Amino acid sequence: MFRKLSLVAAGMLAVFGIGAGSFYSNSTNLSTATEAFFAEEQTKFLQGANDNLELVDIQGFDSTAKFTLNSATKSPNCQTYAISIRVDESSPNSFYLGYYGEGEQYKPLTFSYQATDSAGTTKTYIQEATLTSTVNPFDGIGVKLAGTNVFTSNADLSIAKDMVVKPESLRVYNVFKYDESNRSPIFDTNYYIDCTLSPRAKTNYELNRFLIPELSGTSTFTGYFNMQCKYEAPAYESYKDLYSRWGAHEEAVASGEEFIRARIVNLAATSYKLNYSDGTSVVRKITGTDAFSLSRGGVLNFLLKGVRTDGLSSLELLSATVAIDLVSTANHKTMTGSEIKYRFGSIPFALSGNQTIASNISYDLVMWLSFGIFLIAFIGCDYALYRYRKEKYKNDEFNRVDPKHFIKRSVLAGFYLELWLLEIVALAGRGSAMHNTLVVKNPFDIFIVVISVLLIIFTGYYIKYFIAAFKDNRTKKRAAALKLDEDKDDDGTK
Repeated sequence: MFRKLSLVAAGMLAVFGIGAGSFYSNSTNLSTATEAFFAEEQTKFLQGANDNLELVDIQGFDSTAKFTLNSATKSPNCQTYAISIRVDESSPNSFYLGYYGEGEQYKPLTFSYQATDSAGTTKTYIQEATLTSTVNPFDGIGVKLAGTNVFTSNADLSIAKDMVVKPESLRVYNVFKYDESNRSPIFDTNYYIDCTLSPRAKTNYELNRFLIPELSGTSTFTGYFNMQCKYEAPAYESYKDLYSRWGAHEEAVASGEEFIRARIVNLAATSYKLNYSDGTSVVRKITGTDAFSLSRGGVLNFLLKGVRTDGLSSLELLSATVAIDLVSTANHKTMTGSEIKYRFGSIPFALSGNQTIASNISYDLVMWLSFGIFLIAFIGCDYALYRYRKEKYKNDEFNRVDPKHFIKRSVLAGFYLELWLLEIVALAGRGSAMHNTLVVKNPFDIFIVVISVLLIIFTGYYIKYFIAAFKDNRTKKRAAALKLDEDKDDDGTK
């Protein structure tokens, strides 16, 4: 049913010149097509026009069912609400909260909401909810179906910049009664639930109170893609206003006994989203660590492999949580009850100014250029030295230049110096262009290890060579001194 309905809606969109691809999306980017969507046509869709689906307010069937907004956060492209959907323990009913099956049984939990743009125009939008269960193709409430009467999740609603969502307009669709006898959903009736706001949800915490992010550039090396993101963290100052017991800790912070710490946490539930200038995007899970710290300002480096490296226009951290707390300087333990958290559906790192594509540095090219330029310079200097010594010692039988011997030593010396150059460039690249905020692994590691081993071998060779040369030179001097003494004995002057 729902798929048919989607096709009908897509047809209506096509009539108005709007792409069907933007109708349902888990994306946190509000496309131009969605922004231009006609509220009247969407209302028809939500009312089940051109379909036999019956849309019913759940309150008429089970008055204990509640859809509550518990807290609110906002970033430039996403309005997020922590939500709960529940029925009383006394209710005999259980409900499917969406059903993510195949074909006609794909009926995802769906939010509708009204949002007002900067021009004062209010429109209705819809957003598909993400399935939270990792076991079943559905989420649910009710003891008989889900074993619990409460479902908690987040509504991450796509918005355009400067757009304001009307929280009281939120409604959730695709709620289906559990048929206990058949152990399946009853799809004939589609229940919806209008939201209620908790007192806390009436305060909307904006991202710029905690973090001001910016995409500053990218770099590539051997298939790895590094995204450099500048940021400022007003979280340190905001904490003093938001933490209710700040006054009890203010003196300890001022004296250095405690300090404020800001982090991005729960990274196991967070994903990267790379948005490209041609409208495509890639989503990757974050692995390697569960948190990283934020200073008052700095640069974050996110390293990925196997993704497209050209045309990046923005980076997002999806489902990211900012946590701020107090830490004891003495034992580095979190002060009890001091942590406050704010989850954002998207933290966007966008380009500044009129940039549309992030600038990129190819470290493969840097390595090759460094190698090539140094090689040319070395060959030029080495040739000049060869010509100089050949001319200087052309009549000296003992110091005359042997071309084969000179070339052999020059190749070894050149290789040794090139290794040192590449080692320095690799170390610089590891700490800058390909630095990784999240995990220790780095694409330069293998290069640094291999080059370091070769440098140890060659350095040992040259140490041995110089020691042997030093001893040989000392022996020659002693021999010369002895010969001088013998000459003195012969002429009778000793």
